[in-house]
Amino acid sequence: MIIEKITDLIGNTPLFRIPDEVHGLKNVNLFAKLEMCNPFGSVKDRIAWKLLEEQIPELVSNQKGLIENSSGNTAKAIAAIAGMHKLPFKLVSALVRVQETKDILKLLGVELEEVAGSLNCFDPKDPNDPQYLIQKQVIEAKGKLYFTSQFTNAQNPEVHYETTGAEIAKDLKKVDFLCSGLGTSGSTLGIARRLREDNPDLFCLGITASKNDFIPGIRTIDQIWEAGFFSKSEYSDFCTVESREALSGMMTLVRNCGLLCGPSSGAHYTATVNYLREKSINFNEPKNVVFIVCDRIEWYLSYIKERMPELFAEKVNKNSIFTLFPEEINSAPQLSVEQVEQFLEDSNPLIVDIRNSFAFQLGTIYGAINIPIEYLEKLLDLKSPFSGYDRDVIFICPIGEQSKRCAAQLTRMGGRGYSLLGGLQNWRTAGKPISTQQEQYF
Repeated sequence: MIIEKITDLIGNTPLFRIPDEVHGLKNVNLFAKLEMCNPFGSVKDRIAWKLLEEQIPELVSNQKGLIENSSGNTAKAIAAIAGMHKLPFKLVSALVRVQETKDILKLLGVELEEVAGSLNCFDPKDPNDPQYLIQKQVIEAKGKLYFTSQFTNAQNPEVHYETTGAEIAKDLKKVDFLCSGLGTSGSTLGIARRLREDNPDLFCLGITASKNDFIPGIRTIDQIWEAGFFSKSEYSDFCTVESREALSGMMTLVRNCGLLCGPSSGAHYTATVNYLREKSINFNEPKNVVFIVCDRIEWYLSYIKERMPELFAEKVNKNSIFTLFPEEINSAPQLSVEQVEQFLEDSNPLIVDIRNSFAFQLGTIYGAINIPIEYLEKLLDLKSPFSGYDRDVIFICPIGEQSKRCAAQLTRMGGRGYSLLGGLQNWRTAGKPISTQQEQYF
């Protein structure tokens, strides 16, 4: 087969039937839509090309630049397409936390601006949010920047209605369950709408990451509630997955099916199997179930090694922050705004802001130091960076979820760790003072 354009390979991905002996479900035909087979390696190839295909001639002739908000896969695809047409591309994002993703984007020539919205989810009305900052830059560029806007552009779900959903419908005729992780929610929305044309009773399971955890490409329910194309009414139910569960599911697909897929695909598989394990026993006939294999494993090796070093024949640290159980995190000591004020007055605690440096510079609690979560996780994974401190340590993050993990880990290590309940959002809402002049340790 000879092709003239790499974009001709986007779409028409295979639908792979997971062997019954692998998933172990009764009365279920389980299928994986292999979006990892797209030329740039992910389900986001469809969106990137849809948002740009008709715009390319005008963008090239007027020498416009591209700008987008993405945690990785959309950015990679846009960057590849931009490079083919000699168009500059700038990524403004709060959630690019995987090193390989950053490295690939740099190789592709992307200008990366990392920011953090106050809620760690996308709110175009928030002046610290990527969407807001991009809109501001577009206005200031006076027609020289094109914002593809995957979170608001209606072509996002449309392309999945027209292609991904249509391909699945053609292969299976009728789908009973669609199980999909929530990012922009565009792919789930578009696919579900197409599949409901053949089966109005389609059961759509929305898969989210645990509030205290991080799975690349899948957001927590808080992060997507007011963002993108998410609408609760489009889903029959929701299922939350922990990162270790996602990696376990990923390894099942890797070793038992030969699918070299990433963590989000593992989360989709795990959530699907766990959710249907008991329900499937009562099915009176076999059901067709589809989940999405979003992308490839190579982009997440550092992420996987942090959480499951045994896969690389490395020693497992049983006290690693990545081995915390949900119940340990949820029982981490938390302080209300009033209690933090009392601590500040009585015991001179160490306040550690775990947001990134850009958010830290925009404002934090007086006296706080900045150790971004990606660095703090590594420090807490080795030994306590606060050993020898005979003082309380209060961790703060946007909404008080990630800080609970840090407090739980420090407590497990024998320290006195606390999390600010509700995070900096609660502190601001309570009208407490904010400082923009702080000492940055990282």
